[in-house]
Amino acid sequence: SWDNGIVDGQSFSNLNIGVNQFELTADLQGCISTEQISITVNSLPQIGVVGSVNGILPLVCEGESITLEAVNPNNANIIWNNGVVDDDIYSSLNLGVNSFTVTADLNGCVSSDQVEITVIEIPEVGVQSNPGAVCEGLPITLTAYNPDNATISWNNSIQDGVPFSNLPAGSYSVYIEDNFGC
Repeated sequence: SWDNGIVDGQSFSNLNIGVNQFELTADLQGCISTEQISITVNSLPQIGVVGSVNGILPLVCEGESITLEAVNPNNANIIWNNGVVDDDIYSSLNLGVNSFTVTADLNGCVSSDQVEITVIEIPEVGVQSNPGAVCEGLPITLTAYNPDNATISWNNSIQDGVPFSNLPAGSYSVYIEDNFGC
């Protein structure tokens, strides 16, 4: 019979991390024989992703780069899915939610962590001048096309949709930023 309530041929769990000792005792007509066995239980490797909070990384704007790096304090062997290489820079993520899983293997004990990266589309922008050309001294209105309802700012102190007079000839730029900073 086994010690610690173990039944021969049945699986058991709840072993402590480290070395666990078990003893088997056989009794054949009063002749007793014992055998001991040690089972080592390794802890699962700790794994995570740098910068993630509950498996989510901050939002990324379309075209921006991101570096995926595993938190690997046990120095386990790690493998990312989707062809990711730890600590490399990625800039061609798909719009929407992108999921990545990193798996750590230490002495045959495996654990994993998943992270989601949401890529936000850059706001759409277009510009219009009314009229397209103007004579000196006449008003002109510059208006940004802004279907995403983002924040608009023009260079040269221009106000969107407000007529201006005496605007010098040249190029004018509009900057649009949405609520996500894209």
